[in-house]
Amino acid sequence: FASFYPWLIYTAAVLAAAAAVVAAVAVRRVGSSRPLALTTAGVAAVAMLLPPAVWSVSVADNLGVVDAHRPAGGPTSLEIASVLSGRMLRVLPTADMNRLISYLRDHAKGDRFTVAVPWAPQSGPMILAGLTPLPVGGFTAQTPNITPERLTDLVARGDLHYALVDGPAAKGMVTPDYPSYAPWVRGHCTAVDEFTNTVYILYRCE
Repeated sequence: FASFYPWLIYTAAVLAAAAAVVAAVAVRRVGSSRPLALTTAGVAAVAMLLPPAVWSVSVADNLGVVDAHRPAGGPTSLEIASVLSGRMLRVLPTADMNRLISYLRDHAKGDRFTVAVPWAPQSGPMILAGLTPLPVGGFTAQTPNITPERLTDLVARGDLHYALVDGPAAKGMVTPDYPSYAPWVRGHCTAVDEFTNTVYILYRCE
């Protein structure tokens, strides 16, 4: 990885060479071998430990880490730029989320689940606001945690009255969601006019 902290390989090489030189001198000077031996051991230890230490600390440098969910050491890699990073674009802007939370707080009082959402991280701000969202597709939006039959049952019991669905202009949908959720919502619920736009749509389910 020549592009990953280019100075590192040269520093380690110089330290290793220095350790070798000191070791050679120690062998020639038997009388002063102990101090030189300790010096050799110290320089060699730094030469060996510096590269892995820098690699480990690189998870916090904001240069090589491109996936906040799975921070990794070393140089930037397209393989590390996972599906989850792209999906972060689906988190609603703060102003929209606050307006949605305010509406749900007033209209979903007493419901076991305040609103169903397709992706678990979308529910984070709602949980912090004291609401009880239902993440249907789990952390990846692809896990069939809640089936259409279960959604039907929750609505029939009065435990759930609202469902959030991505609009046609929503970003971050780099892979298909759990396919049964959105069609069920559109087929069983009615869009709330105040929250119908190209990025997200809130539905009322009866």
